[in-house]
Amino acid sequence: MLLPSKKDEQCLTAEELRQYEDSARTAWKLLGKAEEEAIGLDEFASALEQIGSVIFDSRSTELFSVCAQNGVLMDMTEFEFALQVNDAVQDEASLEHITARLQGFTTI
Repeated sequence: MLLPSKKDEQCLTAEELRQYEDSARTAWKLLGKAEEEAIGLDEFASALEQIGSVIFDSRSTELFSVCAQNGVLMDMTEFEFALQVNDAVQDEASLEHITARLQGFTTI
C-alpha cells in the first residue's frame, strides 16, 4: 500500500491512518490473534505476507527491529507504524539510517 508522495504535507490523513489500522486488524484476524496480543518476528513476516505486503526477509527483520519497541514482540499499533515506515522509506540505506538513529533513544 504505497501512498502517494505529498510535497507540502508531512502528515497522513485520517483516511490513510484508518487504512493502516484496518490492515493491522486484518493481519491480526488472519493470524488468529486478539488485538491485545503481540507477535514475534516470524508472525510479523507472515502478517505482512497475508495482507499482501511482500518484502524481503532482511527488510522485514529491519522493520521489526525499528518498530517493535522492545525488540522482541510487536503490538498492533507498532505493526501499523511498521506499515507506515515501510511505505515511507523505500530504500534500505534510509531504513538503516533510521535504525541507527533510533538506537540512541530509550523509552520510559
